[in-house]
Amino acid sequence: MTLVCILSFLFDGIFSLLFKNNSLFLTLFSLMCLIVIYPYLKKSNYIFYIAATIGIFFDIVYTQTLFLNTIIFFLLSFLIYFYYKYLPYNIVNTIVLSLIMISLYRLITYIFFIIFNDNIFNIHTLLKSIYNSIISNFIYIILMNSFCKIILKKKVIINKI
Repeated sequence: MTLVCILSFLFDGIFSLLFKNNSLFLTLFSLMCLIVIYPYLKKSNYIFYIAATIGIFFDIVYTQTLFLNTIIFFLLSFLIYFYYKYLPYNIVNTIVLSLIMISLYRLITYIFFIIFNDNIFNIHTLLKSIYNSIISNFIYIILMNSFCKIILKKKVIINKI
């Protein structure tokens, strides 16, 4: 699952270069990978450590807002933990959770930038960023979920040999 995290992190950078901020494809692949890898973790509480680690790297490499994404990723990992504690892991629940996480992430960063930034943002900016994030991240979740299932099957087959 480390591979999924690394690929997600790298794809965030690559796609942000290919598709600018005004694009229909705003990525949150590093955040979405937490949803994808959660059912494959040996211990479910590992999600908190992984989220904080990805968040700190995301802050340092992509956003230069030290600890903002670390805290957001860490807090959203609690949502993943409790969501799947009470609901089964399937593609429908995964998509619903990703919609919730995208919306919360965009809302929290929107509020942060309103409070601490000179730029004036309006609600339209927030809604557009949520909408633009949904398209690419839903596609990514579905593809990565399939990728993890294929890798897991091959690993089980190899372990049986």
